[in-house]
Amino acid sequence: MDLFTRRHDAGPEGRHVFDEDGGEGDRVLLSYPSANRDELVFDDPAIFCVARPNADQHVAFGFGRHYCLGAHLARLEVAKFFELLMPRLDQVEATGPCRNLESSMVSGPTSLPITYKLR
Repeated sequence: MDLFTRRHDAGPEGRHVFDEDGGEGDRVLLSYPSANRDELVFDDPAIFCVARPNADQHVAFGFGRHYCLGAHLARLEVAKFFELLMPRLDQVEATGPCRNLESSMVSGPTSLPITYKLR
């Protein structure tokens, strides 16, 4: 399957993506939020679970030649953040609703009010 960035006009030969055939001039949309909730890849895809056995199959950083150059640094930063935070944290509690950004390219939480207690 070809990698479509955001929109791709199918050429004269058309395209076949999963069970759908596309013809000349048809448009295909790549949606990372949808791909990260693929029922064919993830059990209970709408549930956030970092412990799922195939959690590393998400496409948040892209894939192939479009893989994010900063992905390794981002993973390292998050790992280090929690390595330093968790020993100091006694309690965390949500104090309001999580607000999300809904988009065809990038989605996710933008804010989550919390209270916390340090050890």
